[in-house]
Amino acid sequence: LHNFPPGQVTSSGVPFWAGLKRCPSPLVFDSSNETHMDFIVAAANLHAQNHRLCGSRDRGAIEQILKMVHVPAFQPRAEVKIHVTDEEAEQSAKDVDEKRFRELEAKLRDPNAFTRSLMEPVIFEKDDDSNFHLDFIVAASNLRADRKS
Repeated sequence: LHNFPPGQVTSSGVPFWAGLKRCPSPLVFDSSNETHMDFIVAAANLHAQNHRLCGSRDRGAIEQILKMVHVPAFQPRAEVKIHVTDEEAEQSAKDVDEKRFRELEAKLRDPNAFTRSLMEPVIFEKDDDSNFHLDFIVAASNLRADRKS
């Protein structure tokens, strides 16, 4: 919404938010909103599974933890450019500083150091109602639909 606010018009004079592209509205988290909490509970439990931790279904306990979380207000960064056309994206790819990229690549650790990752992949299983997979998909879909109404 920062780069493409409601009413934004493309270079050809057509509204950016037209046709199937509907302008979303910002979501303000509310722990009393069941859909918001469905998303948080499912996402937190999926992350816990990735890190081999026990999850929790205790919404009250999760809500208490959330009260201690401070999320700073969004501050757009001037150097971030969102490409509107394929041509802009292609030009941006050409502008990569190859020398700087190689310097950064050399600073990365040896990939063999990651062979014993503490993270564990979670295989998607739609038929297990206890694993939070479908809970996450449903909650994310509902939040998205709510923002585009």
